[in-house]
Amino acid sequence: MLKRLGLLLICTVAAVSAHGEVFYLVASANVEGANQTVWRTDLQLKAQGTDDAVVTIELLATGADNSDPPSIQVNIDAGHSVRLGNLLETHFGFEGTAAIRLTVDHGEIAATSRTFNTAADGTYGQTVPAVTDDEALEYGLEGTLIQLARSNDPSTGFRTNLGLVNLSSESVRIEIDLHEANGTPAGSLDRPLK
Repeated sequence: MLKRLGLLLICTVAAVSAHGEVFYLVASANVEGANQTVWRTDLQLKAQGTDDAVVTIELLATGADNSDPPSIQVNIDAGHSVRLGNLLETHFGFEGTAAIRLTVDHGEIAATSRTFNTAADGTYGQTVPAVTDDEALEYGLEGTLIQLARSNDPSTGFRTNLGLVNLSSESVRIEIDLHEANGTPAGSLDRPLK
């Protein structure tokens, strides 16, 4: 059996799918974070083409066995878009972080999400695109992320979040090696994924 791991690379392009295709949103949140941040995720879906679309949305909770995840089904009229605000809380009653699996049951869709901090003077966040399992790394292969950052003071500056999702039915172990810009090792992480 081929194991795959979803490795999120941030971009702003919406995923477009056909009937039967499966997509993953590797990062979503309904959680309080560091420095009084409050993180939420909105999901945007659009029916492409001339047919209505039907999408099954499954919540894959972080650190959990997701072999039988909670799900909802969304119907979208042809040419229309729907936004599912604060997806995890509003539609699943869930607090925490998760990946989301989208299965196109009928029609074609475009999908993207936005995970953001709700602050008193506005919001800030990032677009998290939906990716297919074809875009995931096969088990045993190596991927590279560049332009990572972390401030010495965790209350200010930059930081990088890494979202990982195991797309197989077997547990895997992820080894993450960090390097300075000059190639000097800066540490490593070892993460099991159910």
